[in-house]
Amino acid sequence: MIKNNLLLTALFTAACTSAFAQTETFDLNSQRGEKQDVNMVPGKKLDHHGIVVNPTPHNFNLDMQTWTDLSAGVKLIDKSGKFANDVNFLKQNAKGTPLNITFGEKPAKKAGLKKMVSGAYLLTVDKKGINIVGYDERGAFYALQTLRQIVESPAAQGKVPYLTCNDYPDLPLRGVVEGFYGEPWSHQVRLSLIDYYGRNKLNEYVYGPKDDPYHSCPNWRLPYPPEQAKNIHELVEACRRNRVDFVWAIHPGQDIKWNEEDYNNLVNKFNLMYELGVRSFAIHFDDIDGEGTNPKKQVALVNRLTKEFVKATLLRSLSALPTTRSFGQSRVLTDRSLSTATSSTLRCRCSGPVL
Repeated sequence: MIKNNLLLTALFTAACTSAFAQTETFDLNSQRGEKQDVNMVPGKKLDHHGIVVNPTPHNFNLDMQTWTDLSAGVKLIDKSGKFANDVNFLKQNAKGTPLNITFGEKPAKKAGLKKMVSGAYLLTVDKKGINIVGYDERGAFYALQTLRQIVESPAAQGKVPYLTCNDYPDLPLRGVVEGFYGEPWSHQVRLSLIDYYGRNKLNEYVYGPKDDPYHSCPNWRLPYPPEQAKNIHELVEACRRNRVDFVWAIHPGQDIKWNEEDYNNLVNKFNLMYELGVRSFAIHFDDIDGEGTNPKKQVALVNRLTKEFVKATLLRSLSALPTTRSFGQSRVLTDRSLSTATSSTLRCRCSGPVL
């Protein structure tokens, strides 16, 4: 997956999801109050003789003279037992074309994957059937998304050409931050978008709508009401199905007290979210004023959380967004200086017009 395409996919997803992700009954524009002017996205959509795959794979070789007929269905061979629910775009038939799926570093090396990174895969179609080898589970899932796009391409018509697709992501993080002001996205819109992220090989969704009162002031210390907690859990499960990391962000800076009581409030809220299935967290200190902007206190907090909470619960990740915004090079350097004071396992984010 070529880097520029990934960047454009992420940016285009954030800006234009109303055009692609939801059904006709979903109206993202009604979910947000701010003005949304979208410029034309540069570049072009590649069409390999009617076989359309996006993002464009790094290595994609087609034999348009030789095809495999899938009208009789496929016979799924999945020793891991992880992909039965991911092949619903194909008819299942014990006597159909073999579809073999495996993943892991050892089989990936043996198969000759171009890069040994999360999300890498090799997809082949030949006289033996369809074979998928992923570097990891996510890579095998991405291969299935490529196969889905091929099957649904205009030229397919129930068949797939013999092919070799050796692909991998250039960027380790490819996703969307729901961090805007105004009416947050509805639950159904979020579920629709998460399905879109999975189909297009995005791997991170950061939940942090500024006008969610249980994410920010005044209720960040309090548990979500039962119905909203149920929705969060459903989002986590939707992300799991789509091999997307669900990151729950908290925005406590406007009224946080740098004392033991609020540290415990923060940890308690994280524990409540952990019980809902969240395994990746973020702390956002953007768009605040007052004592919460103290960079030394912010660093001390995330370092303590890393030591006492992240390692104890075996979280996938913890990230932080400091108060400084990237309006110019000086602010970018300030963000970098903050990142050097924090744990090496912490992901530091930055935001602002320069980005």
